[in-house]
Amino acid sequence: MIIPEQPFRSQREAEEDNLARSGFAVVSAETMARVVDVERRLSAGLPVSAEECEQILYAVYSGPYGDHHRAKVFA
Repeated sequence: MIIPEQPFRSQREAEEDNLARSGFAVVSAETMARVVDVERRLSAGLPVSAEECEQILYAVYSGPYGDHHRAKVFA
């Protein structure tokens, strides 16, 4: 599914959309800190809850990145 070009409210929105179309997600510093923490715990063999992972995925896919890409489902 391709989302057509649209007018944006700010230059930042336009840049985030352009990055998303290229496969890059723009996330907040708080979300990135959570990603780093989850990666650290996983590499140390520590548990990570499904809820934490879902929250991170929601933060990524609820923005412009999610408009252009779909999350892969693993079941």
